[in-house]
Amino acid sequence: MNIRGFLQWQFAGILTNVYFYGFLLMVMGMVATVMGCPAPWPQVLLVLGIVITIGTAARFWFRLSYEIYESEQRQIVQELKRK
Repeated sequence: MNIRGFLQWQFAGILTNVYFYGFLLMVMGMVATVMGCPAPWPQVLLVLGIVITIGTAARFWFRLSYEIYESEQRQIVQELKRK
């Protein structure tokens, strides 16, 4: 098994992924809460991480839905051309 190669493939480009930074901010907020950081900062980190993650998820969902829509439209056009 080539586990190292798989992990390199799996996490390639992670630093350019917005999800990664949203998740990182949420983890930092939880760690800051556990470590006793002053009041507003852990909440700010958590909320910012959640907003980034949800916003990115919504964007990806919209893009996926639009790609499905375009694919169905192309399929309908091809079906009509065949008839």
